Amino acid sequence: MPKQKTPLTKEQIAALSPGSIAKHIVNKFIKKETVNWIRDMAVAKRLVQQFPNPLFWDALPEAQFDAAAQLLTPNSINWLSKRYAQFCLEFPSPLAYNLEKEKVGEDVPIENKKQILMDFLKD
Repeated sequence: MPKQKTPLTKEQIAALSPGSIAKHIVNKFIKKETVNWIRDMAVAKRLVQQFPNPLFWDALPEAQFDAAAQLLTPNSINWLSKRYAQFCLEFPSPLAYNLEKEKVGEDVPIENKKQILMDFLKD
């Protein structure tokens, strides 16, 4: 029985070199029976140049392709670009307002408006 590899942790994935990221892409997305390492690594390196964040590639759902070139089609590049933009999106931290315990300023008197027709007709 072959020894199974343990999955990489987030810290290990973040520290990967571009060549290792490309290997990770090939292992994750290409069917084992159809892997052509020279061709698929060349395509994977092009993809790493476009989308360099290794955690992005780890966060994508697993899919099996016959060749890495299927990831270079216009539809796939468009999909990857949208997913990469979503992955890299950072929200600004919310503004914190310091509210005083004591009241600031003077009260402004407000007249009560007539809310019922009868009140309006009495005046």
